[in-house]
Amino acid sequence: MEPKKILLHLLLTTATIYILAKYDLIPGLMISGVYSAIVVASLMGLLSIAARTILVTLRVPVILLTLWLSTLVLNAISLLFINKYMDHDQFAIEGWLSVFLAAIVISIAQFIAHKILA
Repeated sequence: MEPKKILLHLLLTTATIYILAKYDLIPGLMISGVYSAIVVASLMGLLSIAARTILVTLRVPVILLTLWLSTLVLNAISLLFINKYMDHDQFAIEGWLSVFLAAIVISIAQFIAHKILA
């Protein structure tokens, strides 16, 4: 992927996370500011790239057929992982419903970004 597309993807993911948290669109999701949203979006991008690379290398047909579902699961796991290891003053997400809703919205935003930038 081109650096320009990576930056636009990062920007859209950051904006989505920031808007979801700042305007209380997902209960239980908290973020302290734009910097924290950038950190979370960057970590999600790195984790996503690593996971997709492993999955493509293994060539698991079921994963390839259900790419959106796997992206949703990866985003949820990424949010849980980031929540566990990041300072809760900077980013916090509470409850499975909040994780699931945030992962759905972020997956949709990433899908739209992919379609626009493809």
